[in-house]
Amino acid sequence: MTEVFLGLGSNIRPDENIRLGLSELERRFGHVVVSPTYRAPAIGVEGEDFLNLVVAVETRLEPHALLDVIEEIHE
Repeated sequence: MTEVFLGLGSNIRPDENIRLGLSELERRFGHVVVSPTYRAPAIGVEGEDFLNLVVAVETRLEPHALLDVIEEIHE
């Protein structure tokens, strides 16, 4: 198993979207280690502040397959 770290963030309904993203990551990968969440201003784009965090998951997926899974979750 390989430990992978992923940066998550949202400024569109961030509480809801991050919660949904974490739930889906847990469904697909099992245990998810979650960092504290921090708020950061939107820089270079219009909009509300972003909520950001980092998660760690373990996987046997190859990088391109992992990217496919992450893109599915993002949609």
